[in-house]
Amino acid sequence: MRRVGIIDIGSNSIKSLVAERDSASGAFIDRGTELEETRISTGIGQHRSYLSAKSIERGANSVEKLWRGLHRFGPLDALRIVATSAVRDAANRNAFIEAIRGRTNVQLEVLRGEEEAEGIAYGVLQDPEIPSDLSQFQLFDQGGGSLEWIAFEARSVAERQSLPLGAVRLTERFIEDSAAPISAAAREAISNEIRNQFTPLPLRKKVPIVACGGGVAVIETLLGNPRITLDALRKLEVQLCSLSTEQRIATMAIPAGRADIMPACVIAFRSLLEMLEADYLTHSRYNLRYGLAARLLESK
Repeated sequence: MRRVGIIDIGSNSIKSLVAERDSASGAFIDRGTELEETRISTGIGQHRSYLSAKSIERGANSVEKLWRGLHRFGPLDALRIVATSAVRDAANRNAFIEAIRGRTNVQLEVLRGEEEAEGIAYGVLQDPEIPSDLSQFQLFDQGGGSLEWIAFEARSVAERQSLPLGAVRLTERFIEDSAAPISAAAREAISNEIRNQFTPLPLRKKVPIVACGGGVAVIETLLGNPRITLDALRKLEVQLCSLSTEQRIATMAIPAGRADIMPACVIAFRSLLEMLEADYLTHSRYNLRYGLAARLLESK
Protein backbone atom coordinates (compact mmCIF):
# COMPACT_ATOMS: atom_id res chain seq x y z
CA MET A 1 0.00 0.00 0.00
CA ARG A 2 1.40 3.38 -1.03
CA ARG A 3 2.03 5.77 1.90
CA VAL A 4 2.73 9.51 1.60
CA GLY A 5 3.43 12.43 3.90
CA ILE A 6 2.61 16.14 3.72
CA ILE A 7 3.79 19.07 5.83
CA ASP A 8 1.80 22.25 5.22
CA ILE A 9 3.42 25.46 6.52
CA GLY A 10 0.65 27.97 7.02
CA SER A 11 0.71 31.49 8.36
CA ASN A 12 -0.66 30.56 11.77
CA SER A 13 0.02 26.83 12.10
CA ILE A 14 2.13 24.06 10.62
CA LYS A 15 0.39 20.73 10.00
CA SER A 16 1.33 17.24 8.88
CA LEU A 17 -0.57 14.32 7.39
CA VAL A 18 0.24 10.68 6.68
CA ALA A 19 -2.15 9.14 4.16
CA GLU A 20 -2.69 5.91 2.26
CA ARG A 21 -5.10 4.70 -0.43
CA ASP A 22 -7.04 1.48 0.21
CA SER A 23 -5.94 -0.92 -2.51
CA ALA A 24 -9.34 -2.64 -2.70
CA SER A 25 -11.86 0.22 -2.43
CA GLY A 26 -9.66 3.12 -3.49
CA ALA A 27 -10.76 5.07 -0.39
CA PHE A 28 -8.50 7.79 1.01
CA ILE A 29 -7.12 6.72 4.40
CA ASP A 30 -6.03 9.34 6.93
CA ARG A 31 -3.35 7.63 9.03
CA GLY A 32 -2.73 10.58 11.29
CA THR A 33 -2.30 14.33 11.53
CA GLU A 34 -0.34 16.60 13.81
CA LEU A 35 -0.41 20.35 14.32
CA GLU A 36 2.00 22.94 15.69
CA GLU A 37 0.57 26.38 16.50
CA THR A 38 3.62 28.26 15.24
CA ARG A 39 2.64 31.68 13.96
CA ILE A 40 5.40 32.62 11.54
CA SER A 41 3.32 35.41 10.00
CA THR A 42 3.67 38.21 12.55
CA GLY A 43 3.89 41.40 10.51
CA ILE A 44 2.03 39.97 7.53
CA GLY A 45 -0.36 42.92 7.60
CA GLN A 46 2.44 45.24 6.51
CA HIS A 47 2.78 46.28 2.87
CA ARG A 48 5.99 44.24 2.50
CA SER A 49 6.32 41.49 5.06
CA TYR A 50 9.42 39.82 6.42
CA LEU A 51 9.86 36.66 8.42
CA SER A 52 11.70 37.51 11.62
CA ALA A 53 14.68 35.46 12.75
CA LYS A 54 12.53 34.14 15.61
CA SER A 55 9.75 33.15 13.20
CA ILE A 56 12.19 31.31 10.97
CA GLU A 57 13.67 29.47 13.96
CA ARG A 58 10.24 28.56 15.39
CA GLY A 59 9.02 27.44 11.99
CA ALA A 60 12.10 25.33 11.28
CA ASN A 61 11.85 23.69 14.72
CA SER A 62 8.19 22.80 14.15
CA VAL A 63 8.81 21.45 10.66
CA GLU A 64 11.67 19.27 11.89
CA LYS A 65 9.50 17.90 14.71
CA LEU A 66 6.64 17.07 12.34
CA TRP A 67 9.03 15.66 9.72
CA ARG A 68 10.47 13.22 12.23
CA GLY A 69 6.96 12.22 13.32
CA LEU A 70 5.83 11.42 9.78
CA HIS A 71 7.68 8.11 9.79
CA ARG A 72 5.87 6.62 12.80
CA PHE A 73 3.77 4.45 10.46
CA GLY A 74 6.76 3.25 8.47
CA PRO A 75 8.68 4.41 5.40
CA LEU A 76 7.09 6.97 3.08
CA ASP A 77 6.85 6.48 -0.65
CA ALA A 78 6.67 10.23 -1.21
CA LEU A 79 6.87 13.44 0.82
CA ARG A 80 6.11 17.10 0.13
CA ILE A 81 6.79 20.08 2.38
CA VAL A 82 4.89 23.14 1.18
CA ALA A 83 4.36 26.73 2.32
CA THR A 84 1.59 29.19 1.58
CA SER A 85 0.81 32.87 2.11
CA ALA A 86 3.22 33.92 4.87
CA VAL A 87 6.28 32.49 3.11
CA ARG A 88 4.98 33.32 -0.37
CA ASP A 89 4.66 37.02 0.52
CA ALA A 90 7.84 37.35 2.57
CA ALA A 91 10.68 39.39 1.08
CA ASN A 92 13.20 37.05 2.76
CA ARG A 93 11.51 33.74 2.01
CA ASN A 94 14.78 32.23 0.74
CA ALA A 95 16.14 32.32 4.29
CA PHE A 96 13.20 30.20 5.42
CA ILE A 97 13.61 27.80 2.52
CA GLU A 98 17.26 27.28 3.43
CA ALA A 99 16.38 26.75 7.11
CA ILE A 100 13.94 23.98 6.21
CA ARG A 101 16.42 22.32 3.86
CA GLY A 102 19.06 22.43 6.60
CA ARG A 103 16.77 20.64 9.06
CA THR A 104 15.17 18.07 6.74
CA ASN A 105 17.26 17.91 3.55
CA VAL A 106 13.94 18.43 1.71
CA GLN A 107 13.33 21.26 -0.74
CA LEU A 108 10.47 23.43 0.49
CA GLU A 109 7.89 24.22 -2.20
CA VAL A 110 6.29 27.67 -2.00
CA LEU A 111 2.88 27.31 -3.59
CA ARG A 112 1.39 29.97 -5.81
CA GLY A 113 -2.11 31.09 -4.86
CA GLU A 114 -3.56 29.12 -7.77
CA GLU A 115 -1.71 25.95 -6.72
CA GLU A 116 -2.92 26.36 -3.16
CA ALA A 117 -6.52 26.74 -4.31
CA GLU A 118 -6.26 23.67 -6.56
CA GLY A 119 -4.88 21.59 -3.69
CA ILE A 120 -7.61 22.74 -1.32
CA ALA A 121 -10.27 21.95 -3.92
CA TYR A 122 -8.99 18.42 -4.47
CA GLY A 123 -8.71 17.90 -0.73
CA VAL A 124 -12.36 18.74 -0.10
CA LEU A 125 -13.38 16.27 -2.79
CA GLN A 126 -11.77 13.51 -0.65
CA ASP A 127 -14.14 14.29 2.24
CA PRO A 128 -16.55 11.36 2.73
CA GLU A 129 -19.01 13.78 4.35
CA ILE A 130 -19.39 15.73 1.09
CA PRO A 131 -22.22 13.94 -0.77
CA SER A 132 -21.07 12.39 -4.02
CA ASP A 133 -24.08 13.90 -5.79
CA LEU A 134 -23.20 17.45 -4.65
CA SER A 135 -21.93 18.71 -7.98
CA GLN A 136 -22.30 22.48 -7.60
CA PHE A 137 -21.01 24.29 -4.52
CA GLN A 138 -18.48 26.91 -3.49
CA LEU A 139 -15.65 26.61 -1.04
CA PHE A 140 -13.92 29.15 1.19
CA ASP A 141 -10.67 28.30 2.96
CA GLN A 142 -9.24 30.90 5.35
CA GLY A 143 -5.73 30.64 6.70
CA GLY A 144 -3.67 33.23 8.52
CA GLY A 145 -2.56 35.08 5.39
CA SER A 146 -5.06 34.37 2.64
CA LEU A 147 -8.63 33.33 1.92
CA GLU A 148 -9.26 31.06 -1.05
CA TRP A 149 -12.56 31.06 -2.96
CA ILE A 150 -13.30 28.12 -5.25
CA ALA A 151 -16.49 27.56 -7.25
CA PHE A 152 -17.30 23.98 -8.28
CA GLU A 153 -19.39 22.96 -11.27
CA ALA A 154 -19.93 19.23 -11.88
CA ARG A 155 -17.43 18.64 -9.02
CA SER A 156 -14.70 20.41 -11.01
CA VAL A 157 -13.15 23.81 -10.34
CA ALA A 158 -14.89 26.43 -12.47
CA GLU A 159 -13.51 29.59 -10.80
CA ARG A 160 -10.93 30.27 -8.13
CA GLN A 161 -9.26 33.21 -6.45
CA SER A 162 -6.76 33.70 -3.63
CA LEU A 163 -7.29 36.93 -1.68
CA PRO A 164 -5.17 38.56 1.09
CA LEU A 165 -7.90 38.10 3.70
CA GLY A 166 -6.38 35.68 6.18
CA ALA A 167 -7.32 35.99 9.84
CA VAL A 168 -3.85 37.11 10.96
CA ARG A 169 -3.61 39.65 8.14
CA LEU A 170 -7.07 41.09 8.86
CA THR A 171 -6.34 41.28 12.58
CA GLU A 172 -3.06 43.13 12.08
CA ARG A 173 -4.56 45.55 9.56
CA PHE A 174 -7.80 46.48 11.26
CA ILE A 175 -7.61 45.70 14.98
CA GLU A 176 -5.42 48.13 16.90
CA ASP A 177 -5.17 46.03 20.09
CA SER A 178 -6.03 42.38 19.45
CA ALA A 179 -5.69 41.58 23.16
CA ALA A 180 -8.62 43.86 24.03
CA PRO A 181 -12.33 43.64 23.16
CA ILE A 182 -12.98 44.53 19.51
CA SER A 183 -14.62 47.85 18.69
CA ALA A 184 -17.63 48.24 16.43
CA ALA A 185 -15.50 50.33 14.08
CA ALA A 186 -12.92 47.54 13.68
CA ARG A 187 -15.67 45.00 13.07
CA GLU A 188 -17.18 47.18 10.38
CA ALA A 189 -13.77 47.80 8.77
CA ILE A 190 -13.11 44.05 8.46
CA SER A 191 -16.59 43.42 7.09
CA ASN A 192 -16.17 46.21 4.53
CA GLU A 193 -12.82 44.79 3.42
CA ILE A 194 -14.40 41.38 2.84
CA ARG A 195 -17.20 42.94 0.82
CA ASN A 196 -14.88 45.16 -1.20
CA GLN A 197 -12.55 42.32 -2.15
CA PHE A 198 -15.29 39.82 -2.99
CA THR A 199 -17.76 42.12 -4.76
CA PRO A 200 -15.91 41.97 -8.14
CA LEU A 201 -15.90 38.15 -8.12
CA PRO A 202 -18.65 36.04 -9.69
CA LEU A 203 -19.86 34.58 -6.39
CA ARG A 204 -22.67 32.06 -6.60
CA LYS A 205 -25.84 32.57 -4.61
CA LYS A 206 -28.25 29.82 -3.59
CA VAL A 207 -25.64 27.06 -3.86
CA PRO A 208 -24.20 25.08 -0.91
CA ILE A 209 -21.20 26.61 0.87
CA VAL A 210 -18.32 24.57 2.30
CA ALA A 211 -15.60 26.15 4.44
CA CYS A 212 -12.32 24.91 5.86
CA GLY A 213 -9.32 26.21 7.75
CA GLY A 214 -8.16 26.29 11.36
CA GLY A 215 -10.48 29.10 12.38
CA VAL A 216 -13.56 27.35 11.00
CA ALA A 217 -12.51 24.20 12.85
CA VAL A 218 -12.49 26.21 16.09
CA ILE A 219 -15.94 27.62 15.25
CA GLU A 220 -17.28 24.08 14.80
CA THR A 221 -15.83 23.09 18.17
CA LEU A 222 -17.40 26.12 19.87
CA LEU A 223 -20.81 25.55 18.28
CA GLY A 224 -20.73 21.75 18.38
CA ASN A 225 -21.90 21.31 14.81
CA PRO A 226 -20.21 21.33 11.37
CA ARG A 227 -23.35 23.05 10.05
CA ILE A 228 -22.56 26.66 11.00
CA THR A 229 -25.51 29.02 10.65
CA LEU A 230 -25.48 32.75 9.99
CA ASP A 231 -27.46 33.33 13.17
CA ALA A 232 -24.90 31.39 15.21
CA LEU A 233 -22.02 33.36 13.63
CA ARG A 234 -23.69 36.66 14.49
CA LYS A 235 -24.12 35.62 18.12
CA LEU A 236 -20.58 34.25 18.31
CA GLU A 237 -19.17 37.48 16.84
CA VAL A 238 -20.85 39.57 19.54
CA GLN A 239 -19.59 37.23 22.24
CA LEU A 240 -16.00 37.09 20.98
CA CYS A 241 -15.71 40.82 20.36
CA SER A 242 -16.96 41.66 23.85
CA LEU A 243 -14.10 39.72 25.45
CA SER A 244 -10.36 40.22 25.72
CA THR A 245 -8.03 37.58 24.31
CA GLU A 246 -7.36 36.23 27.81
CA GLN A 247 -11.09 36.01 28.50
CA ARG A 248 -11.65 34.11 25.24
CA ILE A 249 -9.05 31.58 26.36
CA ALA A 250 -10.32 31.31 29.93
CA THR A 251 -14.09 31.29 29.41
CA MET A 252 -14.45 29.78 25.93
CA ALA A 253 -11.44 27.40 25.90
CA ILE A 254 -10.23 28.83 22.58
CA PRO A 255 -6.64 27.74 21.82
CA ALA A 256 -4.17 30.42 22.89
CA GLY A 257 -2.59 30.46 19.44
CA ARG A 258 -5.90 31.46 17.84
CA ALA A 259 -7.75 33.49 20.48
CA ASP A 260 -6.61 36.86 19.15
CA ILE A 261 -7.58 36.16 15.52
CA MET A 262 -10.91 34.39 16.00
CA PRO A 263 -12.98 37.62 15.86
CA ALA A 264 -11.59 38.39 12.39
CA CYS A 265 -12.37 34.85 11.26
CA VAL A 266 -15.97 34.96 12.48
CA ILE A 267 -16.53 38.46 11.03
CA ALA A 268 -15.20 37.28 7.66
CA PHE A 269 -17.53 34.29 7.40
CA ARG A 270 -20.52 36.19 8.77
CA SER A 271 -19.91 38.83 6.09
CA LEU A 272 -19.60 36.21 3.36
CA LEU A 273 -22.86 34.49 4.31
CA GLU A 274 -24.63 37.84 4.30
CA MET A 275 -23.20 38.68 0.86
CA LEU A 276 -24.34 35.33 -0.48
CA GLU A 277 -27.74 35.56 1.22
CA ALA A 278 -27.03 32.14 2.72
CA ASP A 279 -28.32 30.67 5.96
CA TYR A 280 -25.39 28.39 6.74
CA LEU A 281 -22.09 26.83 5.69
CA THR A 282 -20.67 23.36 6.28
CA HIS A 283 -17.19 22.82 7.72
CA SER A 284 -14.85 20.28 6.13
CA ARG A 285 -11.53 19.34 7.69
CA TYR A 286 -10.29 18.03 4.33
CA ASN A 287 -8.16 20.88 3.02
CA LEU A 288 -4.81 21.49 1.34
CA ARG A 289 -2.92 18.62 2.99
CA TYR A 290 -5.51 16.13 1.84
CA GLY A 291 -5.51 17.35 -1.74
CA LEU A 292 -1.73 17.22 -2.00
CA ALA A 293 -1.66 13.76 -0.41
CA ALA A 294 -4.34 12.47 -2.79
CA ARG A 295 -2.33 13.67 -5.79
CA LEU A 296 0.81 11.96 -4.45
CA LEU A 297 -1.11 8.74 -3.93
CA GLU A 298 -2.22 8.82 -7.55
CA SER A 299 1.28 9.39 -8.91
CA LYS A 300 3.63 6.57 -9.82
